[in-house]
Amino acid sequence: MGQRVQGTLLKISNELIDGMISEIVSKRKVASGELRDSFLGLVSEDELKIFNDAEYAENVDLGRRPGRFPNVNKLQNWIRIKFGNGPYKGRGMKRPLKIKDLTYIIGRKIANEGYPGINYVAKAFLNAESMITKELGDAYLLDLEEQLEKEIPNLK
Repeated sequence: MGQRVQGTLLKISNELIDGMISEIVSKRKVASGELRDSFLGLVSEDELKIFNDAEYAENVDLGRRPGRFPNVNKLQNWIRIKFGNGPYKGRGMKRPLKIKDLTYIIGRKIANEGYPGINYVAKAFLNAESMITKELGDAYLLDLEEQLEKEIPNLK
């Protein structure tokens, strides 16, 4: 692979990661920042890989089917990060809820209805699709042209 293609893949990696982060932030899915901060793009000789090591990244992206109650400890940690430790009093509530009550309510809703996900990966790719096609195509053609110019004198 030529230098231009590798440089373009690195640029595409950064663009896609920025797009995914923007989607996560715009949907207000940032509690601890772990998901937002855990993206990594790697360009090797012939491929581009984007990783995210947050264990719940797939659930935020693609959602979760109904059926099982979510992990209580993880849900409570999320509630503490998102809402704080004190009793939670929402609009129209007669009494404040403790974390264990809020955990049960949120967990029951996830177990019964699932979670739809926000499709941040697909949206980032769709938003960058024309840029990827154009820039990668241009870089490949320039690298190919350069390679041909080097090889043609050797054919004589």
